[in-house]
Amino acid sequence: MIKRVTLVVLLVLLLTAAAWTQPVQNVNVAPACQMFFSFAAVGVSGNYDNRTNGCDFWVLSYSSFTFAGPLAFSVQRAANAAGSVPGAWADYAGAEVVAGINPNTSIVGAETQISGYNPWVRVNLSATGAGAGLVVGTIYGWRTGPPSMVSFLGTPNINLAQYGGVAVGAGNALHVRPGTAALFNLGTVNAGADGVANANAVTPAAGTGGLASWSSVFNGTAWDRMRGSAAGTLGAGLGSGLTGGVIASKAVCDSYAPITLAAAIGYTEVVALAAGQQIRVCNISLSFAANETPSLAYGTGANCAVGTTAITGAYTNILALALDFADPLRVPAANALCVRQTVGAGGGGLVSYAIY
Repeated sequence: MIKRVTLVVLLVLLLTAAAWTQPVQNVNVAPACQMFFSFAAVGVSGNYDNRTNGCDFWVLSYSSFTFAGPLAFSVQRAANAAGSVPGAWADYAGAEVVAGINPNTSIVGAETQISGYNPWVRVNLSATGAGAGLVVGTIYGWRTGPPSMVSFLGTPNINLAQYGGVAVGAGNALHVRPGTAALFNLGTVNAGADGVANANAVTPAAGTGGLASWSSVFNGTAWDRMRGSAAGTLGAGLGSGLTGGVIASKAVCDSYAPITLAAAIGYTEVVALAAGQQIRVCNISLSFAANETPSLAYGTGANCAVGTTAITGAYTNILALALDFADPLRVPAANALCVRQTVGAGGGGLVSYAIY
C-alpha cells in the first residue's frame, strides 16, 4: 500500500513539473462574423443577419481601382423590423466610427473600424465617379473586439523589458500599457545582470494584480511588445519556440497606408523607413488594371533604390493579391517597404503595419 501511494505522489509531481515546462501560448480570437463583397458599379451587399451572432466591433477593409471617384462607400446598420426583416438603413456615424471615416471616399482603398451592435449590417457603394472599375474587400466583426492575450500563473523566471515608455530600471514599477495610465501594477523591478534596460526578476505588487498571479488582455491596442532577452532580439526566445526569454503577444498593426501604383515598371515605396525600427506587415492587398507580376522588397533611398533586397518571390500574372501574415512579415530595421512591378500595369491597394 505504501509503494502504491508513493507511486501516485511521484506521478502527480511529474505531471505538475511537465505542466510548468510548457511554453506560454499566445491566443488570438478569430472574427466571429465575416462578409466578402465585390462591386463593379453602385449597389449594396447582401444583408448580414447579426441577430444570433451579436458582433459589436466591425472592421471594413477594401481596395479599389480605375473609378474616377470620389467613392461613397459606407457601412450601414438597421434595426429588426416586423417580420424579422431589416428596418430603415443608415450609415454608422459619430462616435460609432472609432477609426477611419464612414462613408469612405478613397478610390485606392481604406479601412474603417466601427463599434456598436445592430441586428442587421451591410455595405453600400452609393457613388463611384466616372469610368468602370472594381471595389473588393471584406467586413469582419467580433463580439468583444479583436483581442490577443498573454497569461501567467505563478512567478515566471524570465526577463522583462518595457516598451512604449521610460526604460525599466531597478526600483521602478512595471505596468501594463507603460507610459500611459496603467491598467494594473505588475510589481517593482529588481536589479539584474542585464543592466538598466532589462531585469531578471520582478517583486510582485502588494494585493491583487501583482506578478504572482495575473492575466492581461490587450484589446485592440498598439501595445503588443512585451519582450525581453539579454540581447533584446525578437525571435531569440519563447516567442519563436526556442530556448530563451522572449514572451511576444500577437502583434497589432495600428497603422494603415493606401497604395497607389503607376503604370510603370520598377519599385514603389509603400511604407517609409524608420531609423532603428522594423516595419511589421500584417496584411497587404493589391489589384491591377491588367495582369501584373509583383513582388515585395526592401531597401533605402528613393523607392528602395539602395540595398534593394527581395522579400517575396514574384507572384506571376495576377490581377489581384491579398496576403495575411499570422506572424507579421518583418522588414529589417531602417529599411523601407516597396512593391516591385515587372509588367507596368497600374493599380493600388492597402497595407496594414506596425513600426517599432
